Order: sequence, then C-alpha cells, then structure tokens
Amino acid sequence: MDKPTINRTEHASMPLPLFRYCTTPDHMDIPFPDWSFWVDRSEINIRPWDEEFRSIKKGSKRRNWSKKHPFAYWKGNPDLFLLFVWNCFSVMTLSSGQHKYYARYKIYAEGYAWSVSLKYILSCGCCPLIISPQYQDFFSRGLVPHKNYLPIPSTDMCPAIKFAVDWGNSHPSEAEAIGRAAQEYMGSLSMDRVYDHFMYLYSQGTRNCKLSCRSGRRLLWKYAKSLCFVLPMKSKGSC
Repeated sequence: MDKPTINRTEHASMPLPLFRYCTTPDHMDIPFPDWSFWVDRSEINIRPWDEEFRSIKKGSKRRNWSKKHPFAYWKGNPDLFLLFVWNCFSVMTLSSGQHKYYARYKIYAEGYAWSVSLKYILSCGCCPLIISPQYQDFFSRGLVPHKNYLPIPSTDMCPAIKFAVDWGNSHPSEAEAIGRAAQEYMGSLSMDRVYDHFMYLYSQGTRNCKLSCRSGRRLLWKYAKSLCFVLPMKSKGSC
C-alpha cells in the first residue's frame, strides 16, 4: 500500500482502479485515506484523527511562538538522521531531543515512500519545512507552498534548511502565519470530510461499473460460498 504501482505509461490503455495511500504524477493509483485516520491504536499512541488533532492542537499552545526554540526539528529514520548531522551540523543547529511542540520549524522528509507523519507535522503549529516530496496523498495536493509550508529542494538540502530557518527567525510573524495556516488546513480535514472523500471515490468508481444487480448478486453469492472454505462452519448446512 505504501508505493504506487500503476504506471501511466504501462497502463495507459486500461488503467486499473487501484487504491493506494499515495500516488505520483507518473502513476494512476488512486490516493486513499490511510489507516491512521480512523483506527484507535492506543498502544502506539495513535488515536482516531479528530481526537488526535484536538490533542496536537492543544499541545501546540503550550508555548507561544516567541518562546519556541528557533531550530528545525526532525524525527525519523536513524540513517537519515545521520545524514542530517553529517551534512548540516556545521551550518545549522539541530534541536536534538527537543519536544516537537517547542521548535519553530518541523522537517518532513520522505523515506521509502509517503509518510503518515505529514499530517502530524502540519498539525503541530510549527512552520513545516517539506523536502521536495515525490509522493502525494489524498490531501497533500491541496497544500500551497509559502502559505502552508516552506519548500526545501532535495539538492543543496542543508543550506536550504538553514536559509529557511534564518528567514523565519528574521520574519517571525510570517513564519508563525505559515505554521498557523498549516494547522488550520489540517483542522478543516475532519473525519466527516474524510468519509465524504470515501463516498466520492466509491460513487465515482461505481459509475464505471457495468455489473447488473443480478450479476452483482451472483458474484456476492460466489464470494459468500468461497468463505465456507476459510471460515469454520457453525452448524451443518450453514453455508
């Protein structure tokens, strides 16, 4: 689910309607909300999205902008962290160990593919620094550079991060406004809207479905019968 697979060149004649958590301009995979929007995984500190966003927003108000550390905060893959330290330590101050709410800037860097961390970074009230994303999820295409985040090129990444941090520290009201706009954008993404997006995708998909009601019932019955081979039978003749 992490990486798109329906390449536009290979599948141009008959694109498959495959849902993925992310897509790219070169793929036809349909962006679909990821699991973290609606599941309750308290054992790993992930709650349903509406509840999680309220908690993040509340935490972001613990310090006002002037009291936040004038650094860029990043958390993720240890190998990428070493890359940041090796290349950036001499040109910028890293906020190692600082709480995510207490830094003015938060770095988003993709790893293997799209990362679920994007919505949390956008929600915490910091000014997001997004490093040239290759992948798009269902909501990130609505983000506007310099309004919801500061873009960071993947080439000359560390000087660009330092420049963004220096610019933000010399223009605190503008940097704070970007962080606030990102948070407001995520605040508008309620679960009602997420489910509206579900419905839109399904309704658009069914418009292209040529199955009749009768053939649909036959397929459903065949599927139900197939479950007899994988589910324990409660009583004789239950299937």
